[in-house]
Amino acid sequence: MPKTKTIPIFPLDLVLFPNQELPLKIFEPRYKQMVDDCMISEKEFGVCLSNSNMSVSNWEAPYNIGTIAKIIDCKDIDSTSGHLHINTKGHNRFRIIRIIPPCFEQPVDYDPFSINGIQKIESVHEESGVSGKMYIQAEVELINDIEESISLKEWNYLVDLWKKRYLF
Repeated sequence: MPKTKTIPIFPLDLVLFPNQELPLKIFEPRYKQMVDDCMISEKEFGVCLSNSNMSVSNWEAPYNIGTIAKIIDCKDIDSTSGHLHINTKGHNRFRIIRIIPPCFEQPVDYDPFSINGIQKIESVHEESGVSGKMYIQAEVELINDIEESISLKEWNYLVDLWKKRYLF
């Protein structure tokens, strides 16, 4: 039976692959909370491609396949703004079984790149009186690694098929 666990989810406009390194600059309060939580526990979270066609409590939803990112190191890069710089490395792939929404909905006209947007999120979280998580979490099922390799001859055959289908 596949192993399951609950992890924070970070929807991004990119795909992280196993063994790939991914540096991130963290500035949104919800993801700073996520990094704080990760540093206290297993130092890992899920990276999924963001799905702009779906939402979770009005936040952009993740696609259902992702990669677990393990935090290698974390630094404060700007003490006045509280921005963090983390280096991560991709590990296991996973499939989302169940989404756990954040403790509040995304405010209307939220802009994560503005000071007003950041203050708005912090204010909404404080006013809600909830000690819950501001970020999306999910129960995930780990996907086993592929343990087979492909020969050069088979690889070239697949590339030729791909070229015929998509390039001509």
